[in-house]
Amino acid sequence: MIEIRSAEEWAAAITTEIVPLGVRRIASGFHASVDRRDLGDDVRITRASAAASAIRRTARDITSSDDGFAIFQLNIAGAGGVSQGDRDCRLDGLSATVYTTDRPAGFEFSNGNDGYLVQMPRELLPVSDSELRRFVVRPLMGEPLLRVCVALLESAREEVSRLDWDGQAVVTGTLLDLLASLLRSGAEGSAPSHSALD
Repeated sequence: MIEIRSAEEWAAAITTEIVPLGVRRIASGFHASVDRRDLGDDVRITRASAAASAIRRTARDITSSDDGFAIFQLNIAGAGGVSQGDRDCRLDGLSATVYTTDRPAGFEFSNGNDGYLVQMPRELLPVSDSELRRFVVRPLMGEPLLRVCVALLESAREEVSRLDWDGQAVVTGTLLDLLASLLRSGAEGSAPSHSALD
């Protein structure tokens, strides 16, 4: 686990453990922590907790580092928002959304936040490109499924170091299927929009 106390440390930790991002501002007395675990097939689980801050992924960050990931952000506590393209999504308490690493995005949590980030190559997520386009930066509803996600992520984070390759593959497959179910059930009724991905 990485403990963070400054904007410089926050930017370095995010860039190393997630994707390159710039820190716009942080709260006085800022503190944060980042704890990443890697599963098979380039799927990464990161538990992140931070006091109030605003960060942004710019076109310059993307030029130097796009890995073609989708990132599922599961908020457990705190409140704030994610923006990408023409979309904005508020996260408050137990809530979630998904975004991609190939477009600029902003993240502002004026009340701090605590939760999970799940990174995966976009082609691994068992939804079509058109479905993913609908879901990007939309609030994902469905508290029961979100609670199942939290339980699975907690367990995977604690046990991954003790799992062999086959065990990690089972956890990865289960997690990706659960995320696809959450996307399809939680974002029903989302209107198509092209600017977030196109």
